[in-house]
Amino acid sequence: MRRMARKSFRPEIIQQGRELFLEQGGENISFSQIAQRVKIAQPSIYNHFANKTDLLVAIFEDAVSRGRVHTWPDALVDESADKKLHYYMTNTWNFFRNNREAYKLTLARYYYATFNDEVRKINEKTVLVARSMIKKIIDEGVEQGVWTTESSEATASTIQGILMAELIMGVHGTAVGDGDAQLRRLIHVIEKLLNAPLIPADQP
Repeated sequence: MRRMARKSFRPEIIQQGRELFLEQGGENISFSQIAQRVKIAQPSIYNHFANKTDLLVAIFEDAVSRGRVHTWPDALVDESADKKLHYYMTNTWNFFRNNREAYKLTLARYYYATFNDEVRKINEKTVLVARSMIKKIIDEGVEQGVWTTESSEATASTIQGILMAELIMGVHGTAVGDGDAQLRRLIHVIEKLLNAPLIPADQP
């Protein structure tokens, strides 16, 4: 007789863990609460996560993946580099502006990275992957004659740093002002850095 595959509750555990994290903070969530919400026995959670730190890492990794799907210019294969960069900057800003959950998880990830090595590794990987993607666009722009730069690596690092600083301080943070105006200012800063305009791309 063929044995039925055991259902994995990992996605549901991450989802409910994320919701509890946003409701009451990482320090206050417990496996018993999550088990109650998922409607499974608490020991079943240990089939997927050894402890709460493992779960928090999974929550942050899931949030990073979700953000990447919504912001990266993968669909703009045939567009010019200036349009790709404009798309990435605009979509990243609007994603976090319109998604307070993602914004709060990003802030929490940076906070936990100050004392948790596993979360710090997620942050480092996220920064490196984003910087690599921006560098690829910068290199494409150089090849297309859209802009020039002495170091695409340094330029990509600067752009990524400016974007993250603006996101943390500007989207829902301490900066005061209209969100669209803040985005235009951000785009203008990048244009000054590249000495070239960024052109909006048609949404794919």
